[in-house]
Amino acid sequence: MSNSGDKNEYEEILRERKRMSRNEETLVYNGLLYLLVKMGFDAQVKKTKKTIHTIKMLIVEEIKYRPTGKVLNQAEIAYFSQFLLSDLGYIPLKENSMTLKQLKRSREAQLNNALLYILSSIGFTFDEKKVKV
Repeated sequence: MSNSGDKNEYEEILRERKRMSRNEETLVYNGLLYLLVKMGFDAQVKKTKKTIHTIKMLIVEEIKYRPTGKVLNQAEIAYFSQFLLSDLGYIPLKENSMTLKQLKRSREAQLNNALLYILSSIGFTFDEKKVKV
């Protein structure tokens, strides 16, 4: 097999690994959103482009706590991310040096962290999975 064939095969393996990772993240995030809805919240999600190779992530635009009627928009939800990171001993990254793609992924992570924080504040617990850096 030629070097270009090996390179193409390697690149396809990397793409598939990224898809698998993205699908895992999406399943966790969508599951957290499901729990939030079951615990008394309504969620308005952003209409995003159709996905072909990965599971569709539902990006929250706003949530409303049904018992009180309190509404939080996306920026207010993401704000809670810093509390979770602080509780876990992390320092948030500076966004001014991020690429557009990194910024988008960072926003998704903020929403995910915020959902974790909100769920933990109403009684859910979670353990942090340590991964290699």
